[in-house]
This record gives sequence, C-alpha cells and structure tokens, in this order.
Amino acid sequence: MCVAGGGGPTALTILTSTDPTGGASAWTRASIPFDRGTLDGVSCPSVSLCVATTNRGDVVTATDPTGGASAWTSASVDVPGCRPQSTPCISEQLYAHDDRGTRVVDTAPPGGGNSIRNVILDGESSLLSWTHDGAQRRLELR
Repeated sequence: MCVAGGGGPTALTILTSTDPTGGASAWTRASIPFDRGTLDGVSCPSVSLCVATTNRGDVVTATDPTGGASAWTSASVDVPGCRPQSTPCISEQLYAHDDRGTRVVDTAPPGGGNSIRNVILDGESSLLSWTHDGAQRRLELR
C-alpha cells in the first residue's frame, strides 16, 4: 500500500493505493474537511492502520485507509505551549497512545542539533523506534 497527502486552508487530502503503479484509477482520494493546518507526515505500519500528523499537532487515523474520507478521523493532541507566547515554539515531541493512554515519549528542546527522526511503528510487534540526536531509541507499546 502507498499513501501520500497534503493540505490546504480548508481540507486535508490523502491519496491511497494498493496498486500505486496502476494509474490514476488505482488511487483513492480522501478530502477531509479540516482547518487546523496541513498534513505533516504519515505512517502506515500495516494495510489496516495509517496515522498522519498535521503541523499543528493533530493526529489523523484510519483503520481502512483506502475507505475514503469517512474512514479517517482526527483528534487534537494537547501540545504544551512555549514561553514567552510571542516566541514561536520550535521544539519537537514524540507522543504515543496505547492502553496506558497518550503520553510524551521523547522531547527535543528548541535549538540546533536537537531532532527526532526516523520514527517507525512496527505493526506486527507494536515496537515504536526512532532516533534522537543520532541515538537509536525504542519503546514497546501495549
């Protein structure tokens, strides 16, 4: 399966295909009314789960990613603010949600050289892995 997306001022657009080389007719377009930013990233650890994020901290999920707009739901994640309020927040936070609830599992403070990268969720084992400042980190979700 292949997933791509983008966004505009009033909707997120998510394109999905189980046959990405099959031409335009092999792709399903989901236009999700949404006015809180643009699509920032997407990960699909299996054909029955896709998780996307927006640049404003929202999470968009689908258990049937090729099911069109009605298959996708969005949730706001409570991202803490930065002080002072007049300064843009540049920090990164990695959240996870499992039977223990939603929690921050890693934070990269503002400034150069602080970065969370290569976030991967292995759907078979529920193993979340990522790198932070070049160091590999892992977390088993329940």
